[in-house]
Amino acid sequence: MERTKTKNGFNYIRSISNYSKIKHEPRVPARILKIQYNTIFFLEEMASRLNLSLVSVSNLEIAFDSNVNFARLIKRTVADEKFIPVVNRVKYPDVDSRERINNTHLNYETTRARAVNLSYYVQQSKGRLELKCYNKSREIQGKSGKTYIYRWLNMDKNIHRMEIKAKREPINAFCEDKGILLSDFLYNLHTGKNLSEAFNLWLNRLIHFKNAKNPNGKDITIFDLVRKK
Repeated sequence: MERTKTKNGFNYIRSISNYSKIKHEPRVPARILKIQYNTIFFLEEMASRLNLSLVSVSNLEIAFDSNVNFARLIKRTVADEKFIPVVNRVKYPDVDSRERINNTHLNYETTRARAVNLSYYVQQSKGRLELKCYNKSREIQGKSGKTYIYRWLNMDKNIHRMEIKAKREPINAFCEDKGILLSDFLYNLHTGKNLSEAFNLWLNRLIHFKNAKNPNGKDITIFDLVRKK
C-alpha cells in the first residue's frame, strides 16, 4: 500500500500488484514473454495532479505466473539429497534430519484418496518478506472468479503463481542499496528492471539451494531449477 501525504494528514492508495509470465518447455531455457502492469504506470501523474507526495510504501506484492508448478518443484527439491535448501539464510544440509525448516509450511486440499493442490509458503520473521507458491487457476475457479487473468496473460488454465509480499523495511533497504529514491523505484516498476531485481533478490533471500557436493559453491535459484527441469 502506498501512503501519500496531504496538508490534512495522510491519504492511502490501495496496494498495487504486478504480474509477469514465463513459458517453460522441457529442456529449453525459460523465456520471459510478457510483462503486464496496471495503474502503477499512471500513479506518478495521478499524484502530481492531486498535489500528493510519496511518504512510504507499506506493502508491495509482485506476482510471477507460469505453467511451472513452483510449489511442487520446491517441495521435491527440498527433499532431494542432491541439494541443500537455504531458507532465510540458514542451511539445512541433513536430508534425513527431523529438524523443522523455520518459517515454512505447506497447505493441501484433499480428496478421499490423497492430498492435492499443494501450496508452499516461506516467510521471514515478522513477515517482512513472504513467498507464496500456489495454483492460481484453482483459486480463480474456486473463489476469486478473476477469469480475466487468462485473457490478460494469454495463457490456458494451467497457471501457477509465485507471489512475493514485501513490507516497508525490505523495500527501503532495496532502494538504499541501489542508491535510488523510493519514488523512482515505485514509478519505474513498469519498466521491469526494478521489478525483476527486487523479485529475484527477495526470492533468493527467502529460499535458494546449494549443490550438496559443493555446499560453498554458487547459489541455485528457483529459476535455475526450472531451466534444469
